[in-house]
Amino acid sequence: MALVSTTAVLGIVVTSAAAAGEATQLVLSAPASSTPAGVGLPIEASTFDSSGHFVADVTAQTTFVPSSGATCVANACTAEVQGNYTVTATYGMLTKTFQLEVSIREVRVTVNGEIVNHNQVFFSASFTGPDGVYRVLSGLACRTLSDNALITTALPFGNYQLNGQSCSYDYVPLPNFKLDFVSGYMVSSKFGITSGLVADGRINTAYSSRLTAVGGTSYTWSVTSGALPTGLSLASSGQISGKPVTAGTYLFTATVHSGAQSMSWPYSVTISDTSQVPLSFTTSWLKPATLGVSYSVTIHPAGGQGTRHWSVTGNLPAGLRFSNGTISGVPRDLNGASFNVTLIATGSIDQQLVRRTFAVLIVPMVFAPGPVLKTGKVKSYYSVTFHVNEHMGATIWGQDGDAPAWVKLSRGGILSGTPTAAGTFNFMVGVGDAYGNRAVQPVSITITS
Repeated sequence: MALVSTTAVLGIVVTSAAAAGEATQLVLSAPASSTPAGVGLPIEASTFDSSGHFVADVTAQTTFVPSSGATCVANACTAEVQGNYTVTATYGMLTKTFQLEVSIREVRVTVNGEIVNHNQVFFSASFTGPDGVYRVLSGLACRTLSDNALITTALPFGNYQLNGQSCSYDYVPLPNFKLDFVSGYMVSSKFGITSGLVADGRINTAYSSRLTAVGGTSYTWSVTSGALPTGLSLASSGQISGKPVTAGTYLFTATVHSGAQSMSWPYSVTISDTSQVPLSFTTSWLKPATLGVSYSVTIHPAGGQGTRHWSVTGNLPAGLRFSNGTISGVPRDLNGASFNVTLIATGSIDQQLVRRTFAVLIVPMVFAPGPVLKTGKVKSYYSVTFHVNEHMGATIWGQDGDAPAWVKLSRGGILSGTPTAAGTFNFMVGVGDAYGNRAVQPVSITITS
């Protein structure tokens, strides 16, 4: 009786005879069908004969070629962008494909908070992404502790655990990974650092920023990790000064001592190149939009370096949408709106952010001619055509019951007829569209004999 062995291939157990025949099938297996961006998924290759019996492990002799956007190092395949990819494996005359799913990678971030002498609240968080870039979050704020109690300056002195999911921060463009906050710690104490941030600067320009603390008698400051920009130094008094000579973002931790007490805090300082034009908006206002009329306007930026990232907060007028600085669509009602537009430029030196409030005014449809129409004569054919300025889409016209009997107004806006009597005739003309918008205007026709 022949010996048998079992091999697991993607969860399927294949029983193979010890005496296998010629390899006719190439089978691929992996620990999972998906992998985080930037993390290689090892793919194993095995051969089987026509009866389904295992022949050999041929991973080392197999060539793995991924579809565009993915990479394989030996048999470990991945991509930097989330998506689905195909890996083609070749062993001699045998080929097989493997469907590789690449997901967004999560990076865990620990948040630290400080309440100093029941007066000031600070938060900090930093992380190193899969791309190897070390980042410090700006605009960080957390609302609650782990027991969902609100964080306030009245929190009694002591150590607490933060609810990391209650934290928010300024938008940061992240290349194919996302942040997963974990619970950090909150310290409430009489002694502590009161300077949560330091000023940014520019190369070859005098710089000054001071670190401060309370709750002690005398204070001695030092940089305990990281480094200040070249050209700057931290005095024991807490004064940072000098003239930076190299652009970039620098991360350092400063520690203050007062007797037996000490505390450390992480800082980030960005030094910009003075030749770089600051990021700004050149558009200061937006043209009004007409109800029911196709609308498009672009907010123009200037300056900054690198990739630009747009976002909008607040509600645009109904029917309008925002995409990469352009507002477009067809206004559905007369309710205008104001909203905040934020633009971030992520360059090789630093990240710049500008934000401005814009407003779009919606005005009613206006149609012409009117309100006084051209003069006509009795028994002479009369015709005038109404139109809506720049109106988008089909319109339907009509007039009220005060119009003379000879007046006919077509659905396309042509008012015509043969006057039967002299006089001045006043009535209303209206127009509507498929969106439910309506406009009405009084008109007057004078007919002479």
